Amino acid sequence: MKAIEVKNLSFAYGQQKVLSDISFSIEEGEYVAILGPNGSGKSTLLRLLLGLLRPQKGQILLFGQEQGKFKNLNWIGYLPQRAVHFDQRFPATVEEIVGMYGSENLTWALEQVNLLEKRKELIGRLSGGQQQRALIARALCGKPKLLILDEPTSGVDPAAQEDFYKLLAHLHASLELSIILVSHDLAAVAREVERVICLNKKLFFHGSKEAFFSQEEFAHLYSYPVAWLKHSEEAGQ
Repeated sequence: MKAIEVKNLSFAYGQQKVLSDISFSIEEGEYVAILGPNGSGKSTLLRLLLGLLRPQKGQILLFGQEQGKFKNLNWIGYLPQRAVHFDQRFPATVEEIVGMYGSENLTWALEQVNLLEKRKELIGRLSGGQQQRALIARALCGKPKLLILDEPTSGVDPAAQEDFYKLLAHLHASLELSIILVSHDLAAVAREVERVICLNKKLFFHGSKEAFFSQEEFAHLYSYPVAWLKHSEEAGQ
């Protein structure tokens, strides 16, 4: 079954067209990155996928159901951009944050991200990387089939970023999760994901990461050569 099908999707804010006739699909169990320059429509696409905006033209299907009729909201976990960095005095524990939308699977979710022993600690006392894992646990509490992450490593130190991507790879493999990762971290995308969707208001590319990063158009879109990406990826190993 397809986790997501997008058919001829268009959206504009007033007279400003943001997405134009976008079509793609994501299979269950795929690990996909959504890429594009600033202003390319990535955030708008996520809001449309999550039901926060309604398509002005076209159709979105979630697990074979029209989005407006889709009732299994727990099948979709979401980690928004800039979600971490709680103040140290924020008066909530890890388990209160993780279980805020339902605590039935709280212990299981904390185990998946290796934070069970931190459940009673204040969320603000954790490192940025641990806070990030706590929010992943919150997204996992509904035992989702699809996990959507919007720039999840922004503001997190390099060591925590590496741990985060290892966690995503583990969750993808062990839980057979479909994952959509919106990111500007091209070296990590080249290393981690299976397929790439690239937007620049229109659909620029949808296919394997190998095909995407071998294209001359990649260099044109991002204003630097593919050789930079290969060097960056090797440096990160």
